[in-house]
Amino acid sequence: MNMISGAPGQITEAIVYTLINSLWLGIIFALIAGCIVAATRKTDARVRYNFLLLILAAFLLSLTACFFYTWVAKPLAGNSSLLSAGATDPERFVKIIHEHAPVIFRTWLIIIVLQLARLSFNLYTLGRLSKSGVVNPGSVWAEKLAEFIRVLGIKRKVELKVSALIASPLVIGFLKPVILLPAGLINELSSREIELILLHELAHIKRADFLVNIIIRLIRCLLFFNPAIWWLCKLIEEEREHCCDDIAVQICGDKVNYVRTLVNFAESHARLPVFAMAFTGGMLGRVERIVTGRHRPLARIEIICLGIVLAAGVWLTVTHKSQDIISLAKPSVQNQRSGKPPDPAAREAKMKAEAERSALKKTKPSSP
Repeated sequence: MNMISGAPGQITEAIVYTLINSLWLGIIFALIAGCIVAATRKTDARVRYNFLLLILAAFLLSLTACFFYTWVAKPLAGNSSLLSAGATDPERFVKIIHEHAPVIFRTWLIIIVLQLARLSFNLYTLGRLSKSGVVNPGSVWAEKLAEFIRVLGIKRKVELKVSALIASPLVIGFLKPVILLPAGLINELSSREIELILLHELAHIKRADFLVNIIIRLIRCLLFFNPAIWWLCKLIEEEREHCCDDIAVQICGDKVNYVRTLVNFAESHARLPVFAMAFTGGMLGRVERIVTGRHRPLARIEIICLGIVLAAGVWLTVTHKSQDIISLAKPSVQNQRSGKPPDPAAREAKMKAEAERSALKKTKPSSP
């Protein structure tokens, strides 16, 4: 085969097989994440966050390994024998995927290009938001911000601005982060509450959450069809807010006022920019965790979905315990050497001949 002409098709098939395998890989890692979340309700939010990030990283590494394995294995070319009466369901599935791989790949590519364009526009809009219609909050708040930066040990330059275009405090940017406060916030809240908000937003900057958020958005964009990964990313975003709450409470030492500040924002339903680190995310759950010291349990619908997925996985394992989509995509060594697809009729004839020889051996009288 000409490697130059064959490589694009092989890569296309490898990507399609990897996208399909991401579904069951996502289920496996979502089950692991669910077990960890259920078993660590009293654990520090930072530990849970790190566990969830490790799970996401392990999923991405597994997906990468799956891509290269499938690419090297060279998925089966058009093999009409797979459509024979003796073909198993996984074999038929592989055949169907092979036949429709170009269409699946083009559809996936068009969707992610559109989503990446939308995310790029949102990122551009966010950058404009930090520059248009903003004013400086004054020297008093600039000095307070500098004090908090020293306490948190942040090495980057952080700007604080007031904007009339937003309804909630948020952080924009990674290399040159900007904290935006709503214009009405200065008059509505006390100085102490504004300080607590600044601590929370600075905690996002210290932890580089803006960069991690971009990576998570890109993963969700590439795997837009995978509900397990969306759920895992949602768990990571929740723990991210909990981590920042813990940092703010630890520095200020005023849990009561911090909870009161969260409650004041609990009814805010403003639509926020995609990449922004906003103060108003998941307020009620955050208040409950700070007050009780325990993370929320998995919701009933989450438990039901995980149970259904686990039961389906066990059933598929028992039903097709010897079948594997990836292994089916890799022809046997003998077939690769001969360059010919397996012949079910020849295989059946060989098995029948072996059965007849075995029967003859049993009926042959033994010598005295």
